Amino acid sequence: MHEIKEYKEKIKLWGLEELLEIKWKKLSFGQRKRVFLSFSLLKSIPVWVINEPSNGLNAIWVDRLTDLINSHRNTNLVLFSSHDNLCIRSLSCAGTKIALKLF
Repeated sequence: MHEIKEYKEKIKLWGLEELLEIKWKKLSFGQRKRVFLSFSLLKSIPVWVINEPSNGLNAIWVDRLTDLINSHRNTNLVLFSSHDNLCIRSLSCAGTKIALKLF
């Protein structure tokens, strides 16, 4: 019963309530990304490896994702790659060490 409550909280957190009745093929890229990210958050995983975390998300969801990543990395590890300078800056403001290699 506790798991169902947790799932409902994650669905609400990611604003997925309105998507539950829509077929997968009809979801936008950003909506699909939110679904995938919410599934990732259902289990307690100590290491997150995320490629282009802000890709396909609008500014509101990028802010929410940034907050989640910043709270997760307080006690866990987050590895991410991104070409989005705003995403990189917002995640590096809280003391993250970032190594950049320009090709």
